[in-house]
Amino acid sequence: MYALFTQVIALMRVIMRSRSEQAYLELFSFIKQLAPNLQPVRIHCDFERATINALRRTFPSSDIVGCLWHFGVCVGRNAVKKQLSQLASDNDLIHTFIRCICGAPLLPATLIEEGVEEIWTEVVASGWGETLEPLFSYFRREWLPRIQELSVFSHPERTNNCSESDNRCLANFIPQNHPNVWTLIAGMVQLEHISWSDKLTLQRGKDVQFVGRWKTVANDKRKVRLSELLNHDQITPGRFLHEASWVNQGALNHGMKLDTKNDSDSDSD
Repeated sequence: MYALFTQVIALMRVIMRSRSEQAYLELFSFIKQLAPNLQPVRIHCDFERATINALRRTFPSSDIVGCLWHFGVCVGRNAVKKQLSQLASDNDLIHTFIRCICGAPLLPATLIEEGVEEIWTEVVASGWGETLEPLFSYFRREWLPRIQELSVFSHPERTNNCSESDNRCLANFIPQNHPNVWTLIAGMVQLEHISWSDKLTLQRGKDVQFVGRWKTVANDKRKVRLSELLNHDQITPGRFLHEASWVNQGALNHGMKLDTKNDSDSDSD
């Protein structure tokens, strides 16, 4: 994906029959053959281990960063597995504690563990330690070893939702699931035509569709303000999670199959 002002343009689409690490490695190696000087500073992707391993082997100097939205969804789904979804829906305090975990990537990598453990101290003090211990253990086991790729603290993009949105746009032009190759190509042609029209519109200095929702702008301002307070030691990492994790509430609710009620980055970045 290529960012042009506030718009994102797909430079390549790949049809894959396998999602193994070897398959991704062959794909990324082919891209390197097409663009031998390609050395991306930062690569956004979801947390699929096969993808990340192949990216690290192909672009060893690039910063591999995960997706805030996908992380929140993962935590929400794990909460469902641990039978916490209904409890979180009925109990605002439980929902807040789980939401704070979902805000962990917003912290610098060096403060993620401290921030989550500060929340855990609050959980124990509130009397909900036994109930939430499995979820916090899941975070410590699965995510603490990956804090470098988890943190989006200093990155202008927090999610890879631009590529997800592009996939949804393509799906709108394809009238069926599992289309044949001709139907797929026809959908790509239609989407390419719209992308080219958008490019011409941008070159004329005009806006294409919308630049961003007001919620996205508000979330950005909130995160900047909280980051400044954190950098000046005016709030603790745990307090930062309480205040900043609203940004990812939509992802959590999506993962827990709850109605989204507040601000989130669900369709931003």
